Amino acid sequence: MTSQLDDGDGSYGYSATKPIHFFRIMLHENLLQGNLRLPEKFVRKYGNHLSNSMLLKLPNGVEWKVNLEKRDGSVWFQEGWKDFAEYYSLANGHLLGFRYDGTSHFHVFICDMSTMEIEYPVNKANHKRPSINSEESQPHKTQKTDENMNKSKGNMEGSSISNCGTHEAAGNTSFTVIMKSSYVSKRIMYLPKSPLKRYTKSGEQYVKLLVGDRSWRVKVIYCRNKTLSYFTGDWLVFAKENDLKEGDACLFQLLSNGDGIVMKVSISRRV
Repeated sequence: MTSQLDDGDGSYGYSATKPIHFFRIMLHENLLQGNLRLPEKFVRKYGNHLSNSMLLKLPNGVEWKVNLEKRDGSVWFQEGWKDFAEYYSLANGHLLGFRYDGTSHFHVFICDMSTMEIEYPVNKANHKRPSINSEESQPHKTQKTDENMNKSKGNMEGSSISNCGTHEAAGNTSFTVIMKSSYVSKRIMYLPKSPLKRYTKSGEQYVKLLVGDRSWRVKVIYCRNKTLSYFTGDWLVFAKENDLKEGDACLFQLLSNGDGIVMKVSISRRV
C-alpha cells in the first residue's frame, strides 16, 4: 500500500511504496543527554517530510509523544524521549527497531541485552512512570511480539550484534540474524541457540527458505552436545542469489515443521 510522507505543514509531498525500517542501539551518551539521533540516511531521504512531533507506538498499542529537533542536517528525538527511555528502563546496548509508514507515527519494539524483546508495561498513564517498586514498571523478557513488527525489517543502520533475538510470531518461532562477512562468503551461517532447538533433531536435516515466490533447500545441522546449530550446504547459494551483504539483517519466520521445516525470510538491507 502506498503511504504519503507529511511535509510538516499538512501537505504530502513524497510517496513511499513500502514502510521504512531502521534500528538504533542505545549508547551511554544517549542516556546521559536524553536524546536519540535518527540515522543519517533516513534523515537525508525523509527528514524534510517529518513533522515536528511524532508518536512512538509500542507493540502493546501504547503511544508516546516525542518532539523532534532538527539541526545541522540531523534530526533528534528530543522532548519526551528521556521520559520514554526511563519508563522502559533503556540501557546501554539495548536495541530499538523503528518502522515508519509515512504518517506521524513510528512503530517501535525494544530488545534488551539478552537480545530478547522486552515485556512492555501495560498501565502507562499520562506518560508517567509507575513506582520503581511496582512489578509493572520493570520490563521483563518475553517471546511475544506485535504482529505488525514481524513484517520485513526494511532499511537499517548496520550494527555489530550477531542477532536481534528470538520471539514468537503468529504462533511460530522467528529470529533475526545480522550478516557477518563470513556468513555471506562461506557455506556456514550460525544460528541463535534457542529458536529451532525443539524443531530439529541431532545431526543434519533440511530447511526450505522462502523469499517471495522463490525457495532454496538449505541444510541445517544441530549438534545437541554443543547446543550449536547452523545452516550449511546451499546456504552460500541462498546468500549469493539474494545478494546478501555484511550488515544486512535476515528475519527468519517458521511457517511449518510438519513434513519439513519451512521458513519465510525477510531481508533488510544495511543502509
